[in-house]
Amino acid sequence: MGAFSLDFIPQQFSTTLNGYQVAGSCDRINMPRIDFDTVSHRGGGMIGPREMRLGIKLIEWSVSFISFDPQILGLGAAKNAVFSASGYMDGDANATHTWSLQTIGSPKKFDPGRFEPGRKIELNLDITCVAALLKIDSSIVYDIDVLNGVFAFNGVDGYPAIKTALGLA
Repeated sequence: MGAFSLDFIPQQFSTTLNGYQVAGSCDRINMPRIDFDTVSHRGGGMIGPREMRLGIKLIEWSVSFISFDPQILGLGAAKNAVFSASGYMDGDANATHTWSLQTIGSPKKFDPGRFEPGRKIELNLDITCVAALLKIDSSIVYDIDVLNGVFAFNGVDGYPAIKTALGLA
């Protein structure tokens, strides 16, 4: 086996929400979690069941702003908001990388937290998405667009036969 290196250590990143550049200073982004919808199938003569993937359930992710543009508070009920984040990573052997995340979705949880004297204001968003695109350097890690039938990981479409059978290709 070849050497395996993990030189992807986030250093800095910026965010945009519905066109507001650098929507806030984030202390963390939980990248989109993709839950697959599966069904257990056991045909006649099979020794055991197997899980068959039927698509995805939800694309969910969260972000925490430690300071933010007050106009962002007004976007708490926005549907199909466009959120993007991009950043810089470095690591072993002076490797440098860029990353970008673009999503379209609606807040599932919008928590502006407590306002107290002497405390930072924290805004936490949990977002359910209909589209998500993650790139590291120039490589597309995944591109999922529920409304337009796009489902690709590492540039490989996972559903070409299904799209063809449904007349969508």
